Amino acid sequence: MTSHIETIVKKHELNLLHFEVAKKNFYKHCGIKIIKKGEKFNFENKSLLKENAHNSFNEICEKLQEILNICAIESKVKEKNNIYRSYSNTIIPKVAFYTEFSNIEITIGLYQDFYITTRINNANNINLMPDKFWQMLFRLSNIGKFKFQEEHKISSDISKRFPHLFNKRGNIYKLIRNYFLNQVEYGSCNSLGFLTVSWSNETPFDKLIILFVETFSIMYKLNYMLGEKK
Repeated sequence: MTSHIETIVKKHELNLLHFEVAKKNFYKHCGIKIIKKGEKFNFENKSLLKENAHNSFNEICEKLQEILNICAIESKVKEKNNIYRSYSNTIIPKVAFYTEFSNIEITIGLYQDFYITTRINNANNINLMPDKFWQMLFRLSNIGKFKFQEEHKISSDISKRFPHLFNKRGNIYKLIRNYFLNQVEYGSCNSLGFLTVSWSNETPFDKLIILFVETFSIMYKLNYMLGEKK
């Protein structure tokens, strides 16, 4: 990992100290406390409209945008894309990457943790995916704190008929279960939900950038593969 981050830092002329300073300023001036393990995360946004809070919010968004640009470059994204930032009148600093051809959207931000998330597009095509798709999905579940978030919950009628399929903790299991239940009940699965990976807000930026790059690359490839089968 050391040689990898050194290559990225040199290639993109990064100043890792600036990233750390931006994060500390954000917590300091936006009235947000850096939490330790076991503590409760607390947003106290009273100073958000002040100039220093506004500047700190924009500063951390700029750094997140810089990371997202690096992710796109390192993942060799060739299609036309746009990047959007959240405004300083919102609480959560986040930046979204969107491709115009394949309609893939990947967002990174800072909430309780640093996170990266994407919607699963073209979910109907999951049954057409080769082993490589599932290998990447399982890799995604091991990079950080992994979560599958349902876009629409399975109806209570279905969960009552198949109670043994519910109350399970595995995220990938839930994804596969929801896909098959939608196919069996409705004959299609137009939407499944979101894949999210997160890391502690205390993760050093040299490690964080590598994690973001790998996770972004996997999320992009998963959605691109699903889109190819349309």
